[in-house]
Amino acid sequence: GVLTRDLGKYLGLVDRTVVITGGARGIGRAMADRFARVGSNVLILDINDEDGQQTVQQISDRGGTAAYYHCDITDYTQFQETLQKIHKEGDGIYVMIHNAGIPQKPGTIEEIGKEDIDRIIAVNLIALIYGTKIVTPLMLEKARGVQIYTASTAATIGMEQRAVYVATKHGIVGFIKSMGIDYASKNIRFISLAPGRVN
Repeated sequence: GVLTRDLGKYLGLVDRTVVITGGARGIGRAMADRFARVGSNVLILDINDEDGQQTVQQISDRGGTAAYYHCDITDYTQFQETLQKIHKEGDGIYVMIHNAGIPQKPGTIEEIGKEDIDRIIAVNLIALIYGTKIVTPLMLEKARGVQIYTASTAATIGMEQRAVYVATKHGIVGFIKSMGIDYASKNIRFISLAPGRVN
């Protein structure tokens, strides 16, 4: 296929460490598969252990390199310890994909509970900022790195009965635009993706 180690060599991705939050399933699993196919060393951070181990097994069965770490990214200390461990054990984190996210059940601001608001913001935005704060100094040690953020088409529009979710996705775009300004001269790039609905 098109996704080969030759492509990985051309892109400088062979044997590079790629960390993906929320990589156990969905978009994260698809990205883990693609990076593994071009020869990257894929590390998945998630709390869905069974799905995470299954993703790693699928990659390994195809000859790729992957590992799974149970990590609650809303727990700053746990997130920091996990990323620092990965950084020290290898050649540093070359690509960090901030992919983890949760949806909002349909509902107006009057109908959504405080607990749901807190959880959506914690996972979709605060944890992403945590991850950026933790991994950026690690990338600066190596004077290179790429951070990729899964935003959404919701980052550019309004959506009916999804106001809190949409707010977090708009927040991602504003955050990385500012990060890009701050670190443009440091050889660290910040990229957002805006996928639509997926199965």
